[in-house]
Amino acid sequence: MKARIISALLRLYPAAWRKEYGPELEDMLYATRLTARVVADVVIGALGQRVRSSDAATRAGVAMLMVTVVAFAMNVAAPAAYDDQTNAKVPALSEVAQLVQQPLQSELYVLMLVGFTAWITCRRGGSLREAGGAAMKMSFIAGLPMTAAGVLILSGVLGLLPLAPGDAPTTFAEHGFSLTYYATRNVLPAPYVLLFSPLFRLPGAFIWGLVGGLMGQWMARSRRPAISS
Repeated sequence: MKARIISALLRLYPAAWRKEYGPELEDMLYATRLTARVVADVVIGALGQRVRSSDAATRAGVAMLMVTVVAFAMNVAAPAAYDDQTNAKVPALSEVAQLVQQPLQSELYVLMLVGFTAWITCRRGGSLREAGGAAMKMSFIAGLPMTAAGVLILSGVLGLLPLAPGDAPTTFAEHGFSLTYYATRNVLPAPYVLLFSPLFRLPGAFIWGLVGGLMGQWMARSRRPAISS
C-alpha cells in the first residue's frame, strides 16, 4: 500500500523533475511515516512544480483560480449584503461576490483576461488565435472551483441558500457550509450551472482574448521605433 501511495505522489510531479529529483524524494518517503501532513506537503510541492513548469497562460489561470477560491470562501464565511436603496451589492465586496454569482459579467474577470492576453501578445508576439486560446485556458482553469462547488452541492456536502435582494445574509454559524446567492433574474447558480460553468464561459473568453490580442499587437507596433527614410 505504501509503495502505491508513493508511486502516485511521485507521478504528481512533472516528468523532468521526477527524472532529476524523483529517486531522492522516493527514498525520503520510504524512510518517513506517511502522515497526512507529509502527504499534503508532497502534494503542495508537486502543484508548485507543475505551476513553475507550465506556460504563462496556465500560471495566470491558477492565479485567477485562487481569486475564485477566495470569492467562494468569502461567500461561505461572510456573504455579501445587498444595498436596499440601489439593489446592488455593497461596493467593497461587489466584484468578489460577482465572481461567484455572475462570473460572466464580472469586470474583474474580463480585465484579467484582456490584460493578460494584451501583455503576452505585446511581449512575445503570437496570433490572435493564440491569444484567444490562452484566454480560454485561463478561463477554464479559473472556473474549476465552480465545477467543484457544483459537485459538492449535488453530493449534499455544500448547501445552497437562496435569498431575495432585500434579505439580510446569515452568518456562517447560522447557515454552516452553504453557498449564498441572491435569486434575481440574472443569477441562477443551480448546481448544474455551476458544474458546467467553465465550459459555458469558453466562447466569451475566446472573444476577450481576441480583444486583448488586438491591444497587444497595437502596443507592440507602437513600441517599435520609426524607420527614417
